[in-house]
Formats: sequence, structure tokens, C-alpha cells
Amino acid sequence: MAIIDHIQDPGSDAIFGIQTEYRKDVRKEKVNLTVGVYVDEDGGSPPIMAALKMGEQKHLAMETTKNYLSIAGDSEYLALTAKLVFGDLDFQRAAMIQTVGGTSALRTGFEFLRKNGYSGVSLSNPTWANHKQIVANLDYKVYSYPHIQGIKDFAIICDHLRSLDDKTVVLLQAKCHNPTGLDFTKEQWVEISQICKEKNLFPFFDSAYQGFATTLKEDSWAIRYFLEEGHDMMVAHSFSKSFAIYNERVGALFVVMQDKAIIPVIKRNLMKIVRVNYSNPPFHGAASIVQVLKDEKLKKRWQAELSGHRDRINSIRKRFGEALIPILGDKASANVMDGHGFFCQIPLTSEEIVRLKVEFGVYMTGSGRISLPGLSKKSFSYVIEALKKIKE
Repeated sequence: MAIIDHIQDPGSDAIFGIQTEYRKDVRKEKVNLTVGVYVDEDGGSPPIMAALKMGEQKHLAMETTKNYLSIAGDSEYLALTAKLVFGDLDFQRAAMIQTVGGTSALRTGFEFLRKNGYSGVSLSNPTWANHKQIVANLDYKVYSYPHIQGIKDFAIICDHLRSLDDKTVVLLQAKCHNPTGLDFTKEQWVEISQICKEKNLFPFFDSAYQGFATTLKEDSWAIRYFLEEGHDMMVAHSFSKSFAIYNERVGALFVVMQDKAIIPVIKRNLMKIVRVNYSNPPFHGAASIVQVLKDEKLKKRWQAELSGHRDRINSIRKRFGEALIPILGDKASANVMDGHGFFCQIPLTSEEIVRLKVEFGVYMTGSGRISLPGLSKKSFSYVIEALKKIKE
């Protein structure tokens, strides 16, 4: 008898499973458009930012111990990150913990809310696949609204939010929506804020791409507006993209409350969840980022590098959108060119996505999401020609 009977196969991860297939593909002409990582024009592995490397070297020169961090993580890292996300923040209003990337920030936040009276969550459709998996594992009741249609016809989203039960969590992507790239306008954010107040909904921001739409400050505009408006809210933050520090898993969770007296209790509850999940966070990546953020010269160098990454992705987005007009039409092209950040989503059938992989070695997720940095100088024309052929 097997040690574990009747175990079910959950299948491969929707994104990393495709990565495994891609690596096994021996064809010379193959293109990876799946995982959201920044690759250079040659399409190689993600480069290390020069400012981050310098910050890392400064940290290593000063490092004297590999001792555990506290359960909540490094206070200097949290303070510097909070400044970048919120601008001015009364720290007495916020419970802050360092997390293992953005995923554990989301998981910890949702677990805390589930344990404290929240049972429903509203997600955009589509959204990042891991959003759905996290809330499903915590047995939330899930509501959703059509994101692309709702961006164009905002009354759909307003009606959806007004239909939600009291104390429903609303997951909001601060900027660079994953997977569509299409974001709310400032006017739309103002209306979302008002409805959240009217309906007693709890805003939970996912901030994974700060700096990839316009500027660091502008990309956190919605979060700062909700802060000014006095919302109780959560923010899950990740530096994976903005520092290209994917494998160091550097994130944070912020819980902002009007009632300052409850903050210590919230923090202890968050720490209890952390303790049984990963005990305490890793430090190397966060320590390297700290050295960058507190050194004005290094910080400016990082911002210049980030701006270069953003400008290149924006250029790819425009060129790709224009190239799609004769293949997929004006509407699909506009949805690409109107977006921000790493991703866009194009209307392909599952059969067409399989054909792209099997016949041409072009790998993307089953939703038609494309990671734009993967469209390098070498691969851009090849991908366009492959799309033309499957649409003939």
C-alpha cells in the first residue's frame, strides 16, 4: 500500500509549467512570452541592475552576521518601502511586515482577513492566476467583474461593487494590471473609493509593478488617494519587477487603519500567521535594496535604470500594438497600446495558442497573456509572422 493513497495530480502551474516546457524545447527558434521578467534586447536572462549590485556590495562590506530577522522583518526596509509606496504615512496607523515577495504578502493578508470575519472577495476577470489560487485555498466566496469591458464601460464595475455584500474584500491592482495592462483612470479611482466607503468594502491593493507605468510616485497615486480619504486598507508590495530581483523574494504587507490603538494587535496577528508559514523573512535582497534607497546617488541611478526598462517596454508595446492591426484588428491593437507595464492580453483561441507553441515554439499562457519584454530584437518579427500564419 502506498504511504499516501488516492493522491490527486493538481497539474503543472499555469505559468511555471510552461517555463518547464520551454526549457525542454530543443528548437533554435523558440520564444518565451510567459513569465513577467525583464530581459534585454538579446532576450537572455534578466540582467542585474547596476544600482542593485552596488547596494549589494555595500551591504556585504558591512555585513557581520547571518542571524535571524524578527518575525516582522527589518524595520529600516519597511520604513523605506512605506515611503516609496505611501509618501507620507503615519506609522502609528500601519502594521507593517516584510514578506517573501508579493505572493506571501497577499497570502498573509488574505489569511488574516479570512480569520477576522471576511468571507467574500471581488477579483477582476481576468486577473493574475495566483490571486484566484490564494483565495480559493482560503475558501473565500469569489465575485468577479469583466475587467476589459469594465474599463471601457465603467458603469459595469460600479454596479458590480454596489452589488457586493458588506465587508467584502476588493482586490485592486494599483497599476499595470496583470494580465491586461489596462488600468483605471484617476476619475475612476475616485469613484471606486466612494463606493467602497458607501458599501463598507475593504480595499486590498496589489502593488507589484511600481514605476513601470509612469513614475514611482504616479504609479502609487491610487494608494495615496485612498490613504488621504481615510480608508482602512491593505497593500501587498513587491520589488521583484522594479529592482529585477526576482529570486531574492523581497516584499512587504501594510495594513493601514484609522484606529491606531488596534495596530499592535493586528501586527501580532500577522506575525502569528507568518510564524507558522515561513517563520521570518530572508534578508539579503532587502538589505541590498535598503542600501540603494538610503543613498541618494544610488537611488537616482536605480530610478534611471528603471526608467530605461519602462521606456523600452513602452516602445515594444506601441510597436507590437501597431503590428497587430492587420492581424487582430483595431480593438485588440488599442487594448495593447492603451495598457501599461509588462503584460498585454490578445484574443486568441486555445487552439491557436497551442499551434503557436507546437508549430513555431512561441510560448504564452493559455489566456493569451504576453510578457512584452520577451519580444526582443531577435524574436519580434518571428512572433508577428507566427501570428499571421495561425490567422490565415
